[in-house]
Amino acid sequence: MRKNPATGGYRLSVIRHLACAITVYLLASVATAAPALPADFILEPYVSGLSGPVKMAWNPAGDTLYIAEKRGVVRVARNGSLLPANFIDLSAEVSTASDRGLLGIALHPNFPATNWVYLLYTYDPPETATQTDAAGRDGVGQRVSRLIRVSADPATNYQTAVPGSAVVILGSASTWANIGDPAAQQTDLGAPWSCGPSGAYVNDCLPSDGL
Repeated sequence: MRKNPATGGYRLSVIRHLACAITVYLLASVATAAPALPADFILEPYVSGLSGPVKMAWNPAGDTLYIAEKRGVVRVARNGSLLPANFIDLSAEVSTASDRGLLGIALHPNFPATNWVYLLYTYDPPETATQTDAAGRDGVGQRVSRLIRVSADPATNYQTAVPGSAVVILGSASTWANIGDPAAQQTDLGAPWSCGPSGAYVNDCLPSDGL
């Protein structure tokens, strides 16, 4: 939570707080001490072959798992087996520097009758492709975030997203033009917000964390 110098009030960084939520690791890529398990408790892997999994969501039937990878790819596991096709690949627009990335996934409560999948991620606007260093792709400069909705395809048994079905739910103004300073890492709490170069409020722009 940071004070807004323009209004004197406080605003929350959506990504910062969602990233601090409990993260479920499937076959975590970092080495950790083995947990102390109760007697007769069995620990076994559910699925392997993932790359940096950070979040997951079960379908209501409990037989299909949608797994968000930090790099911006969603994988699907069914009955303990990882399916070969990606559900969706957003890696071209997901910023993965430090603790950024594809950080949230949720299915509509009435899934699959309402076949919507929600994805929250730190956004690298298209302009980053022509920039270098902190302002470039996966750079550590200021960034913005987006929450989108995609439709799972009934024709593939909801195993892939319908191409072109993405709808921006939050962050329609999370654009290159609204980033305060895409070339500067926002570590100073007195620095401008990543939404608006002067720290002024920008409607429907979601600031990302400062790393």
